[in-house]
Amino acid sequence: MLSSIRLAIVLAIAIGVVGPVYGQSRGGHSSHSTSQVPRYTPQTPTTSPYLNLLNRNGSAATNYYGLVRPQLNQQTINEAQQQTASNQEQQIKNVKEQQEAFEQPKVKPTGTAGWFKTEGTTSPYQNAGHYYGQWPSGKSQKKGSTGRR
Repeated sequence: MLSSIRLAIVLAIAIGVVGPVYGQSRGGHSSHSTSQVPRYTPQTPTTSPYLNLLNRNGSAATNYYGLVRPQLNQQTINEAQQQTASNQEQQIKNVKEQQEAFEQPKVKPTGTAGWFKTEGTTSPYQNAGHYYGQWPSGKSQKKGSTGRR
């Protein structure tokens, strides 16, 4: 009996893996030319947590209080957190829409268009160029003299 169940499971897995591959190869057309239907992904578990009551590792009471009830509690917590997250996303979206609705036109920051912003000559502050001797540039030397005689 146990071997027949294992055989059925192996066959189901093999058909599940080979079936879609075999179906794609027989189609005769490439997958990029056809649009694929998105897969169904359920929001809630597809199996009942009460299936853990049939677990042979403990009694029905230990399975219920140790496996089933914590899983049900976790599902409740997950649903509450999902609801809270969606409420917060909606509130953020509303705040952004309100901000865009009441937003003032874009202007330059204060001081960029004033008369005091005009750029003139640079200040000689911290300019120590007059303290040190200036080497004569190559253009001011005589062209004929190289310093050799």
